[in-house]
Amino acid sequence: MQGTEELRTERLFLRRYKPEDAEILYHRFGTDPVMVRNSGWNTYASLEMAQETVERFIRDYICEVSIPVGKK
Repeated sequence: MQGTEELRTERLFLRRYKPEDAEILYHRFGTDPVMVRNSGWNTYASLEMAQETVERFIRDYICEVSIPVGKK
């Protein structure tokens, strides 16, 4: 498996991105002025941008040079 592997703890859940994540990211981060001000960028500024970002992350899972998270 390339990319992020699922990892669960009592307080954390890491998993691969899913297409439906775009809407959540847009509403939680893209519309939050504090996030934009503190990060200096906003790849979730519109629903379309959020969808493109999530699609790119998903495509990167099959990239041969991706670095798996959680592996040594």
